[in-house]
Amino acid sequence: MTLSLTGQTTAPNNRTVSTTQTGGQSSNLRFYSTADANSSQTATFSFTRNGQPVTVTNLSFSFLDIDSGGNSWNDTVRVNTAGFGYVITNQTFVTGVGSSASPFRANGTNTSSNTAGTSTNGNVQVSWATALSSMSFTYAQAVAASGSPFIGISNMSFQPVIC
Repeated sequence: MTLSLTGQTTAPNNRTVSTTQTGGQSSNLRFYSTADANSSQTATFSFTRNGQPVTVTNLSFSFLDIDSGGNSWNDTVRVNTAGFGYVITNQTFVTGVGSSASPFRANGTNTSSNTAGTSTNGNVQVSWATALSSMSFTYAQAVAASGSPFIGISNMSFQPVIC
């Protein structure tokens, strides 16, 4: 599997594995936002074996810590690969359907105190039953972010299609 990023990807620690508890998980891949207004980055996971594209089924993983810090940050996540299902862990704190018109986002203007690292309140599980060779999502800010806002992903699983 390879991961490629496009967009505003220069934030410190972007695309790093963290063992700091995030969304109730002790190991996660983090995507950090830059401070630019309306910053965004698109992450694409391509499934490969020995450098060659392969198809997988039953891809599943969780977005972690989708939240808002009032005027400081407002995480949004758009899933760019069609055909996914999703489960929002706690709709009191996260809303949306993962689309361009309605990305996954905080359900309120300051939810960070309710989505602490040990909490799953800011999590969304996504899954695809169909065959895929790649998957992408876009992480963006609805404001000029301050601090070090981020989301994580974890618990990625899939089954390779063997011919």
